[in-house]
Amino acid sequence: MSLLLKHGHLIVDGNREYLDGSLLIDEERIIDVFPQTSRVPLLKECEEIDMGGSVIMPGFFDSHTHGCSGISFDHADISQMDRISYDFAKDGTTSYLASLSYDMNEDTYLRQLDRFEDYK
Repeated sequence: MSLLLKHGHLIVDGNREYLDGSLLIDEERIIDVFPQTSRVPLLKECEEIDMGGSVIMPGFFDSHTHGCSGISFDHADISQMDRISYDFAKDGTTSYLASLSYDMNEDTYLRQLDRFEDYK
């Protein structure tokens, strides 16, 4: 089912910003962006959420992080990686590249790489 986020402050990219726009989503994909909520066509079988002016924008990508909330990727287990992912997401970071310290011993390094492989 499609989802319409309406009456949002859309930040689409560095050049486009709409103060009362709408965003149409189907599954996990953006289908359409409407600069004005008042111009959204009638949509059948579409759930609507009034954003009340809240900001809607792409998630951030952290290209180099060793962890957060006092948890380091150097020794994090799967549940701690979940916590890191949750904490990043609540602040708008939807993707990250986990980084390990250079001074880890080889066994610890390889163990953590295996955990990363399991954490897809």
